[in-house]
Amino acid sequence: MRKPNVCDKQDNNKGAWSKEEDQKLIDYVRIHGEGCWRSLPKVAGLLRCGKSCRLRWINYLRPDLKRGNFSEDEEDLIIKLHALLGNRYITICFYTLSNQFFTGGTGFIGAYLVKTLLERGHVVRATVRDPGDADKVGFLQNMVGAKERLKLVKADLMVEGSFNEAVDGADGVFHTASPVLVQYDQNIKETLIDPCIKGTTNLLISCSKASSVKRVVITSSCSSIRYRDDTGEVSPLNESQWSNPEYCKRHNLWYAYAKTLAEQEAWRVAEECGIDLVVVNPSFVVGPLITPQPSSTLYMIHHIIKGYSEIYPNTTVGFVHIDDVVSGHILAMMDGRASGRLICSSSVAHWSEVIEILRAKYPTYPIANKCSDQKGDDNPHSMDTSKIKQLGLTTFRTIPEMFDDCIKSFQERVSFELFEFRVLPLV
Repeated sequence: MRKPNVCDKQDNNKGAWSKEEDQKLIDYVRIHGEGCWRSLPKVAGLLRCGKSCRLRWINYLRPDLKRGNFSEDEEDLIIKLHALLGNRYITICFYTLSNQFFTGGTGFIGAYLVKTLLERGHVVRATVRDPGDADKVGFLQNMVGAKERLKLVKADLMVEGSFNEAVDGADGVFHTASPVLVQYDQNIKETLIDPCIKGTTNLLISCSKASSVKRVVITSSCSSIRYRDDTGEVSPLNESQWSNPEYCKRHNLWYAYAKTLAEQEAWRVAEECGIDLVVVNPSFVVGPLITPQPSSTLYMIHHIIKGYSEIYPNTTVGFVHIDDVVSGHILAMMDGRASGRLICSSSVAHWSEVIEILRAKYPTYPIANKCSDQKGDDNPHSMDTSKIKQLGLTTFRTIPEMFDDCIKSFQERVSFELFEFRVLPLV
């Protein structure tokens, strides 16, 4: 059963803050510092939840906030920006969140986010397993702007407090790190489930202690939405739906099981600690390889098209281009309208349909021609992406486009043959 949210307590004040409440919060923080927002209301004598206190302090009461009327120069600047940009608030917001922190900097999504934000002038800190391992992190250090604005840090999501110092000073935090399931792994709880849940919790607690952090964006998955007995009946699936953990266990869908529990726990911690959290739920991510090692999804694609795997998945799933996933994450962080969960997915298809597309485009490739007999992962469905489209991501690249970009990147790498399949480091 879900733990009740402390903000829902009946005796908590709701609505506008009084001057007396503001002064209590100011006096407490001035003497004791911010500490843990979850426990602060009680010790400060406030009938408010931790989230309300944190947002009140960050957005209104911090002594470093500029107050008073706009100067003539400021008004002139605002008018010029609006004349130039119209209502493109996201573009303006880009320059208010300049310092970004990442977990999973060497991962597929994380690496692309680092690359994009560096190119747009942001200061970026990213976690890696070993900052001194040039073979694994050199591609990040060679990105445009990395020399001036990228710092790689060592941290362990499984160690509580490991990120306290690392996130301090960051405006936004992207949590993209996550382990993947190794085939035939018998230690699923230790290598997949526990790291997903505990890693997310540890990071969020660290973020709650950093007054600089304005928003946290977590990379979840459509896998935390689409695994249910009634998938066909409730389709198109939207952000209100959740995968059923019992369904996942019944069909040995352990990645979906872990992602579902981890995201639910993230929402619980965010509510209790007063964190502005937005979650992006991408589907099966496809696109060009830029990391030294392939992600689990690119590894699967490579083995299917090269014939190293004789079977393809018996899976009906949404596919999405990495560029669209990056755009979705940036919207989630930078657009003040973003909230809750955001499904990020292009078309939904069964893998047999993808195989037909690949055979027609690449007839000389020994592409797998036998479907897996895995059950429980082939439920027909569609995904409702109207929420993220309202934020500006109005079109998604097609399945042929994303696979062409992916395979072209394979072809450009002479050394891209067999890779060791392993759990990518949780960093």
